[in-house]
Amino acid sequence: MFNKKSLFLIAASFCASLSAYAKPLFIGKSEQKPLEVAVAFLKNELPSGDSEGKEEVTLQQARIFCKGQAICPLQVQIIFIIDGLNDDSIQKERHILILQQNSYQVWEITQDKISRVCKSGRGHHYFSYINCK
Repeated sequence: MFNKKSLFLIAASFCASLSAYAKPLFIGKSEQKPLEVAVAFLKNELPSGDSEGKEEVTLQQARIFCKGQAICPLQVQIIFIIDGLNDDSIQKERHILILQQNSYQVWEITQDKISRVCKSGRGHHYFSYINCK
């Protein structure tokens, strides 16, 4: 069972070359794994638990390994869906994060696409990039 606030995570790895390397939004620490970097980036937005500390968080991760690091730099897509936000107009918020290893083998977040589901009477009831009312 999940409390009103819950966090769902879907993580998948994939191979792709970046056509243009942009300045990262966040740089992890050398010992951090992609999921740890993503949580550090979103630490102020993730549910902290209820007063009794019984917040349930479900994490699910799937990996597809890249063949040949030199041919295809490893990138990871991590999707966070945060439900039960303490907000009068937003029901759920989804962060689609793209992480890539830099030349120092440190994970960086290069993209954060945020979409939302609005509460009843406050706008759309599906994930959209349009703000809630």
